[in-house]
Amino acid sequence: MQEIKPYYQKHLIVCLNVREDPAKDSCGTKNSTAIHQRLKDYVKEKGLGKKVRVSKSMCQDLCAHGPIVSIYPDNIVYSRVTLEDVDKIIKKHIDTLINS
Repeated sequence: MQEIKPYYQKHLIVCLNVREDPAKDSCGTKNSTAIHQRLKDYVKEKGLGKKVRVSKSMCQDLCAHGPIVSIYPDNIVYSRVTLEDVDKIIKKHIDTLINS
């Protein structure tokens, strides 16, 4: 095993999980795919691929509060994220890296 440091400064993880029981809440049924894509598109558009990683995940155990976006190393979890919230996340966590 070898320990390495990630090359990116921020890692945004968007839950896309859809539960087997459609009667139960899940992030994947609440527009999380569009949220993930919007974040990825922005990072690519700004040329920040070497600084910011946007990943999708399965369940983060917060289904009733989804969609969920977790941000590291900030140790922040956003719940009930909407497409309108994505710009706030970008401004707070990604735009600060544009000129750094």
